[in-house]
Amino acid sequence: MGPARIARWLVSSALVLSMMGYAQQPDEAASSPLERIRKRSAAIEAASPLHYALYRKNYDDALAAMPLAKDIDMIEETTGMTALGLAAKDESADAIDMVQALVLRLGADPTFVDADGNTALHYAAAAGNLAVVQFLVRMGAEVDAENPSRGPKSTPLAMALQGGRTRVADYLLHHGADDFDPATRDDLELTSSMVEAAKKLASELRSRPREILESDPRESARKVFETLSAATEQTLRDQGRTEDLADWQQYKNLYLKAIETTPVEPGMSRSDYGRKLDAKVAAERYGIPQP
Repeated sequence: MGPARIARWLVSSALVLSMMGYAQQPDEAASSPLERIRKRSAAIEAASPLHYALYRKNYDDALAAMPLAKDIDMIEETTGMTALGLAAKDESADAIDMVQALVLRLGADPTFVDADGNTALHYAAAAGNLAVVQFLVRMGAEVDAENPSRGPKSTPLAMALQGGRTRVADYLLHHGADDFDPATRDDLELTSSMVEAAKKLASELRSRPREILESDPRESARKVFETLSAATEQTLRDQGRTEDLADWQQYKNLYLKAIETTPVEPGMSRSDYGRKLDAKVAAERYGIPQP
């Protein structure tokens, strides 16, 4: 994995914010996090009571709303997900009951692909919910389903490896998933240091959303990068990838320098600022003109 790919994983606002459910829509950039959450919830509730209940992980309401579902495989526009996908992404032990009810009682299709190109098995593998993964595979979910928008290495196994979900990865491998060559596995598999760093950052963002999410884009980018950069270096050391480590450290220095020298324009969002940083670092690293 080149440093640019690692950096995109680390500092992508969409990825970091989506861990907490704060993914921004283009027309939401100027509103506060609380207002975005309220608008998002209202939109989902208006579209489908079942999707709304699953989005809120309120399974009592979800069971009550099941008889109202006219198309169980409907893709809810705000989340881009099916009801089964929303249930499958839950890490809790309660998720298996809801997933079984959706498939066995309402006929939800385990192979259905949502607006993001994911199946329910993708979400369950990323969440590390082994019980849900096992059930979906038994119900005919495709273990090597690829997300066409993310390339050939976007299977449930890849998502399990990227999240450090080793038990799920082992199960998928024993049930027909194609393994990756060692170099690719190193690119996909996160060691415990990186996983724990990501969890720590997500927890901090959840506990102090207004302070962090409404902070200056420059400080927000610096905090995310520095928090996870140390974990990236530890991951590369754990894997014995000395050349990649040296390359990453060079990239890190360029990125931190770019943060120091790149001003935030009035009204600029965190995602726009991140793209500006990426362009500046790429220009310095590869000698290409900045857009």
